[in-house]
Amino acid sequence: MLFRADGALEKFMADRYYDRGNGRGTLEKFVSKSNEVKDFNGLKINTIYDGYWNLSEGVLHYVHFVIEKVEFE
Repeated sequence: MLFRADGALEKFMADRYYDRGNGRGTLEKFVSKSNEVKDFNGLKINTIYDGYWNLSEGVLHYVHFVIEKVEFE
């Protein structure tokens, strides 16, 4: 995990199994990058996330999501 000077999460890296089809998976590097910290009733969280597979054949952008609303119970 990599954190910015303000304590917010910037990057998370992990070895994960990538599904190559036909029941075959390979252990690959997965990286999640986050940015744009917003305050939700005193809780500061990153609101934009992107996930990438670092594969031998190149980088694959896997997921992008944005947190727009946080609800508390």
